[in-house]
Amino acid sequence: MLAFRRQRHQEHAAHVTAYLAERNAALAEQVADNTKHDATERRVTDLYTKAVEQLGHAGAAATRAAGGQA
Repeated sequence: MLAFRRQRHQEHAAHVTAYLAERNAALAEQVADNTKHDATERRVTDLYTKAVEQLGHAGAAATRAAGGQA
C-alpha cells in the first residue's frame, strides 16, 4: 500500500510539474508580446510628442518647415 501511494504521489507531482512548465511558457510568451506592444506604443507616443513640440516651438515657422522636409 505504501509503494502504491508513493507511486501515485510521484505521478501526480510529474503531471503538476509538466502543467506548470507549460503554463510558465505560455505566460512568458504573453509577457514578450505585451512588452513588444508597449515598446511600439511608446515609440508612437514619443514621435507624436516630438511633432507637437515642433509645431508649438517659438520659431514655429522655421521649425515647421524643417519638420516638413524630414
